[in-house]
Amino acid sequence: MFEQLDQLTEPLQGMLGSPWLWLVILLVSGLDALLPFMPSETTVVLVAVLIGPDLPLLALLAGVAAAGALAGDCLGYAVGRYAGPRAVARLLRESAAGPGTPGPGHGSNGMPPCSSSPAASCPAAG
Repeated sequence: MFEQLDQLTEPLQGMLGSPWLWLVILLVSGLDALLPFMPSETTVVLVAVLIGPDLPLLALLAGVAAAGALAGDCLGYAVGRYAGPRAVARLLRESAAGPGTPGPGHGSNGMPPCSSSPAASCPAAG
């Protein structure tokens, strides 16, 4: 059984010397802020297990993962800062002209006014 596990980990351990591995870790941990389905924690833990007790490589892994997470958070903030107001304005504009807008004789919440019913049973009261 351990022979099969060794066969699975040999190609992965061969990638530890590749600079592409560090780029993948940076991208996966950065995209985790925008795309929640990215397996950043799993990627970092897998690489840490493959690195083993090599402290300089573990420090490099922690630095690359932290830099990717910081870059992803900054990117998410920038997207929200610049696209957020336009998206909210567009949603408000569409909801004001959309099919769910209240017509004449309706209150601001889209429900008919409660002038003829008692206040206790009026859903718009209160």
